[in-house]
Amino acid sequence: MRRVGKPHRRTAVRSGVGHARIADRDIVELTNFAATVLFTEDDVKRGIPKALAAAERLAAINSDVTVDPRVVDVDANNIEDLLASAADRQSTSSSTEPTTSKPVTSSTTPP
Repeated sequence: MRRVGKPHRRTAVRSGVGHARIADRDIVELTNFAATVLFTEDDVKRGIPKALAAAERLAAINSDVTVDPRVVDVDANNIEDLLASAADRQSTSSSTEPTTSKPVTSSTTPP
């Protein structure tokens, strides 16, 4: 999934996705603030990375969901590692988490 601040993130967390990995290299800024619904003016003032701001907000929505923020540019050099470690985490947790757990998602915002 793309665009960290879009509504589907909140919906997935509200539904109890179980685990969400968020990967984005950008900082919350006024230039990208209006296009999202997840961030606040305080995030802009703090100059916080989008992945960290999203993790804070999503954890506040549903504390039962594990949010794994990664401040990284997702590209051909690391996408396999990000997805493989997410898949490993999902297969490991499947024996201890409810069967309603959904696959981990990753995000990036294009340059």
